[in-house]
Amino acid sequence: MRINAMIVAALLALSAVCLPPAAANEAEPVARSLPVNANIRAEPSLNAERLVTLERGRQVWVHGETNEHGWVRVSNADKTVHGWMAAYLLDEPANIATPGRRSKFAEALGEPAPAASGGTSLFSRSLGGGSGGGGDSPPPAAGGSLFAQASQSGQIERAQEEKRRREAEEARRRAEEQERQHREAEERRLQREWEEAEERRRWEQEEEERRLQEEWEWEMAELEAEESRQQVLNTIQGIERLFQQEIQQRQIQQQQIQRQQAAQRLSQERERRRQEMAHWQQQDQARLDRERQERERQARLRAEQERVLADLQRATRPAAPTYSPPPSTSRSSPSSGGGTNPASRSVREGCWGMPDPPNTTCVASSPRRSGDRFIVTHKNICSNRIVVSMCNERAGRDATCGQSGILPGRSYNWDSGKDSTGAYSVRWVGSKNSVEDWACVSQIGWRN
Repeated sequence: MRINAMIVAALLALSAVCLPPAAANEAEPVARSLPVNANIRAEPSLNAERLVTLERGRQVWVHGETNEHGWVRVSNADKTVHGWMAAYLLDEPANIATPGRRSKFAEALGEPAPAASGGTSLFSRSLGGGSGGGGDSPPPAAGGSLFAQASQSGQIERAQEEKRRREAEEARRRAEEQERQHREAEERRLQREWEEAEERRRWEQEEEERRLQEEWEWEMAELEAEESRQQVLNTIQGIERLFQQEIQQRQIQQQQIQRQQAAQRLSQERERRRQEMAHWQQQDQARLDRERQERERQARLRAEQERVLADLQRATRPAAPTYSPPPSTSRSSPSSGGGTNPASRSVREGCWGMPDPPNTTCVASSPRRSGDRFIVTHKNICSNRIVVSMCNERAGRDATCGQSGILPGRSYNWDSGKDSTGAYSVRWVGSKNSVEDWACVSQIGWRN
């Protein structure tokens, strides 16, 4: 065992001597202080797990440089928690341990200051030697053998045991410090929770008072609105009553006006009927005068025809004897005129197809319906003008009839309402002139 310890010590000394200074410097962390409260996270991300929260003024160890995303590897003061922290949360570097001077962490932990310039390796300091170490034992002789250096292994073991004891004591102290910090943090948390509870209670009380105030204001506003609505409703009801009175007065005036208008229409209708009767009487009188004049004219024509016929008979008769014929012969002659004369059966001038119309009809009728109207089209298919009398039958009512003159090849439409049954009738008589329509219609005994 002693030989193995000596070999290990020798290997440690050789490694310390051969290790380049640059590599040793790269492995050393840098102490930084925190200007604000900061979190150490498990990953370089704000969404990563939070390992520990450090308060403002605490110090951390910075391992390496800041990465491209602005995060750096750190550990807490006792290096029990390792993680990542945002670089912008770190302050300027703290007092870093230099030869002959301890850092703030070393002072807090009670560690000795490192050797001054020209210091030896860790193995040499453990043996108490070195050019600037200041140890009690003298430096080893130059060119001493490996066994001479290994003779101090017992001291190395004691130093290591003492170091482990100090580390255990320091760990205990750090644990107590952490426990104290934890209690203080718990007390601060409880204090903060109590303050937050008080603030929340005060806020809830203020909110409740504000809510009650708002409810009271809403109730007052509703009461005022209800009073306003009631006033508006009363005003509207008063206006409605006035409107109703005005409407009733206008209705009464309208009824009076309607009665007056009805009386006026009745008097106008009576006057129109009286004028119409007078007109028809005048037309009848004029027609009778025309008929009387026509009879007188026809009588004159018959007399003229009889005279001409008598003159023709006298001119074509053989020579008469020397005696005069009996007077009675001339009175019984057919030329004297009578009811059987064909001239007496001739139609009135301006009329044709009278008194008996020809066997062929001159009217072509075609019925149809258009919406709620029943329409019959009557067309004159003869070569002379005719007068047509038309009637459309209606259900439960008298037929609607009319009369019109139609030129050759022309048509006339006669329509009635939706109560029409679809049956119709038509009569016609020839009339060459509209002036003679009345006389032509009167001769066959039918009128409009």
